[in-house]
Amino acid sequence: MSIVAGRSLQLPDDRVVRTLESGALDGAPVLVFHPTPSSRLFVRQYAEAALRTGTRLVGFSRPGSGGSTMTTPGLRVVAEDALRVADAAGVDRFAVLGFSGGTPFAAATAALSPDRVRAVGLCAAVAPLPLDDASGLEAEKRHAADLLALDDTALASALVEEASAEDAPYLDGALAASQVVTLRDAFDDEDGGGGSPTYDTLDFDYGAFAPPWDVDVTTLSAPAWIWQGSRDVVTPLEHARWYAAAIPHARLVLREGHGHLGSFEAYSAEMLATLRDAV
Repeated sequence: MSIVAGRSLQLPDDRVVRTLESGALDGAPVLVFHPTPSSRLFVRQYAEAALRTGTRLVGFSRPGSGGSTMTTPGLRVVAEDALRVADAAGVDRFAVLGFSGGTPFAAATAALSPDRVRAVGLCAAVAPLPLDDASGLEAEKRHAADLLALDDTALASALVEEASAEDAPYLDGALAASQVVTLRDAFDDEDGGGGSPTYDTLDFDYGAFAPPWDVDVTTLSAPAWIWQGSRDVVTPLEHARWYAAAIPHARLVLREGHGHLGSFEAYSAEMLATLRDAV
């Protein structure tokens, strides 16, 4: 598997954005928007699928996550960061792929840069609609604190135990161990010192999710796919349907019987191949 050591991009406003690449480094470029909470390390998990499909995954941590500098929450700032990440990677035209909490930012990037974004993939989408846990941010932070207090082995076990019945078949020990590393990175401070965790990643994403959004994502013009598990209780089907209704040319693909994680894990290679062929 090919994984490129990450870099820290210094932005004009003195913020830092941290990046990571994986997969076929000469392949079709796909800019990846990680879930919530997560970080640029998310793309490591799909290096093998990217190699098999001839895709180059370019990942980056959003503000407040994985060493990227916190700022005022919004979709636009991430979309602008995404274009700078693409510039730094030497990529002109590319596809965008968002999973769960990454989907609004992927859609916003496509809407703001129709000349560069050639295809859009949204899996387990988050729309500007109330999420079941949108009012439970503090509870989410307490839950994260409880998990992060565990050692790595116990944390991996806890992630497996928390998986829904639909997602459990896809969350084996290896994936859970990888998620442990990514989660710790997501909650690490900007200096990467490994001290007390910061919850800026949750503050930023939940702040950005709250409507009204500062980018009209329905104006995106690139070919778009919305992939959704029929039994997803984390991001319910109504969110995917909102995108499908708001973006008439988008194709809604329902993954029957799949939950939140499985809708991505079971079809990662298929999604990457779809985006590859559209770039």
